[in-house]
Amino acid sequence: KKRTNPLELGIFFLIFFPALILGGVDDWLILIIELSVILMWSIYLLSTEKPHPSPRVERIIAVLNKIIVGLVVFLVWQITPLPTAIIKIISPHSYSFRAMFSLEAAKTGWMTISLAPYRTIKESLEILTYAFLVLLILKTIVSYRPIKRFFFALACLGAFEALYGMIELVNPHPRLLFFTKDINLEVATGTYVNQNHFSGLLEMTLPLTIGLFLAQLEGMFTPGLTWKERLLHLSEKRMAINIILGIFIILQVLGVWFSRSRSGVIVIFLEFIFFFGMMALFSRTETLRSHQTLRVLQIIFIIALIIIVYTGASSTIDRFTTEKLNQEGRFQYWTTLTRMVQDFPLWGSGLGTFAVVYPAYESGKTYGLLLHAHNDYLEFLLEIGIGGMLLLFGGIIYILINTYLGWTKRRNYKVKTMVLGGMTSILGLAIHSLTDFNLHIPANTVIFSMIISFTLILVYWRPREKRRFVPGEKDGRT
Repeated sequence: KKRTNPLELGIFFLIFFPALILGGVDDWLILIIELSVILMWSIYLLSTEKPHPSPRVERIIAVLNKIIVGLVVFLVWQITPLPTAIIKIISPHSYSFRAMFSLEAAKTGWMTISLAPYRTIKESLEILTYAFLVLLILKTIVSYRPIKRFFFALACLGAFEALYGMIELVNPHPRLLFFTKDINLEVATGTYVNQNHFSGLLEMTLPLTIGLFLAQLEGMFTPGLTWKERLLHLSEKRMAINIILGIFIILQVLGVWFSRSRSGVIVIFLEFIFFFGMMALFSRTETLRSHQTLRVLQIIFIIALIIIVYTGASSTIDRFTTEKLNQEGRFQYWTTLTRMVQDFPLWGSGLGTFAVVYPAYESGKTYGLLLHAHNDYLEFLLEIGIGGMLLLFGGIIYILINTYLGWTKRRNYKVKTMVLGGMTSILGLAIHSLTDFNLHIPANTVIFSMIISFTLILVYWRPREKRRFVPGEKDGRT
């Protein structure tokens, strides 16, 4: 009997727990995430038999190790006390900011680049947790089957969140699972407080569900089969799973729609276009399967549009008006933030310091304390500067480039569709992060970290057993 892998159980825990408990935004939830990753690493390091990633993934891990070391050094540099004379030279606005707002600044002989070192330490521990989670997954998950299970788990999470969010819309006393829902009562938010972060989750899980759905249809798309043989696949047990996945897809599309998230609606349409485009672009490799896949995608898209029109579109479309956009103040935030970035170009103001620095630059009125900039890239650029951005996003881009290059060479239909689902998920959240702060929501960042890891592993995975010859394909190629 095969033993349960505790590391896989840890991944399942991190898929569901943060998302179901308010998106993991409270400090105690973040601490549990951090402790979970530490525990998982301890189990891995103490285990006698360690998995062996593919050679290509091992080379990528080696590069990522260096990038993470560089990121650690950079973050330590931000909180290291330096002589005031040096701070004046390397980060003059860090010095002037303290001189203006701290009476003791002129008396001390030492300062840090970070304007709030305690916040930088807290945020550094969190962001490094995500980085080490990526490394752990790359080192320990080495085959197709667990990744398929994780994809299905993420599909279940997305479907549950979407269904729960829509149910709570008609509940006279709506809840966020274990908590009372006090705001955003007119929109679906699932177990999240904010509809944009709820839609951010669905933007990641929906493409994965579509990729898994198409992978399950591989038998129907096998070249050389008659229509009768294709229909026989409908009677197989696994087709019941496909029916479930099809329902999951519709639920998640509706979930985004009823969230009334402008960015969410736009991103979902862009994700469909990207999925269509990539399948069409590489349809020459497996003509019949790709053409059949495109037809299925068209059917899914049409069904989704019909349901959206039937359920009513006026309230969501109304949120796209210029008046609504101006009321929310995002343009004001971004204009102010652009000036802030110019003052801290190289080293930043310190990771996690946006909420501390922004009030000093604010020229208009903001409702309450603005904790995030509603643009992850500008916020990170302010906090860690160009130097930190090159390390943080350089590592992510490095993974994505390797994933894409591997994907273009694959011929295995299951791998092709599932990896494309993963790449589409990453693209979707990357686009949404231009107008919101999904990368600052722990549950979404955990899932984002998992997806970039799963897709990279899967694209370089090769089955060990000898593959059955399929007519119309080149023998031995996967």
